Amino acid sequence: MHYHSTHFQEKTQKKKKKGCLIFLLIIVCISILFGLLNNFGLLQVEDKAKLTASAKQIKEVCNVTDEQAIAIEEILISCEITPIEKIEYDDMLDGMFNAGDTGYRLQSKGVKNIIMYLNSEKEVIIVRHASIDLFSENTYKKKLSSFYLTTSQETTLQLSVQNGVKSIIKSPSSAKFPSITKWNFHRDPLTNIVTIASYVDSQNSFGAMIRSEFIVLYEITGDIEQGQYTLLYFEFDNQVIVDKR
Repeated sequence: MHYHSTHFQEKTQKKKKKGCLIFLLIIVCISILFGLLNNFGLLQVEDKAKLTASAKQIKEVCNVTDEQAIAIEEILISCEITPIEKIEYDDMLDGMFNAGDTGYRLQSKGVKNIIMYLNSEKEVIIVRHASIDLFSENTYKKKLSSFYLTTSQETTLQLSVQNGVKSIIKSPSSAKFPSITKWNFHRDPLTNIVTIASYVDSQNSFGAMIRSEFIVLYEITGDIEQGQYTLLYFEFDNQVIVDKR
């Protein structure tokens, strides 16, 4: 009886060891298989998950690898061209600098016609907008924000101008300004000067409502919403009130 019990235990232990060896062998085989699939580019789920929506657009339109798409996106992000709303290949831009160069038109934050050139190695040569370089010679020149104002920035400057206008008219309480859609804002990326033009309806000395047009120039010195801008020029009803240009 004791012999049979011992023999049964030995057989059970051998089966357990054999089962463990088979399990370990399966794990090793699976690891080797995944490694081979990854080396041959058949398993790229993890890498694809790392690409942002913008990088995926770059990869598809520019016909580049994941690594090249990420490198291109990093340059665009540094120029504040993110997220990419649209990117299109334009063969009319090809060969602008050297044979093999390719050109693309981008849109970001509502700003259209941003131009990007890649060389034959799929490296960024130039990024520009309105004939002004944002990136060239491997150097960041300007950010996209230097070309436009946000709605909040426009509102801040609008209120500042309205206060200035009210300070010189006969009847400030009667002043009626148009909606912001009838105000003209222009930001010069080279000088960082914002030009604002609009009009106001207000009462004159006789109580009659008259319309007066005005032009104001501000030099942006920092954060607009924090009041970091300086009045350079103020023209009201064709009369120069301030001129510090």
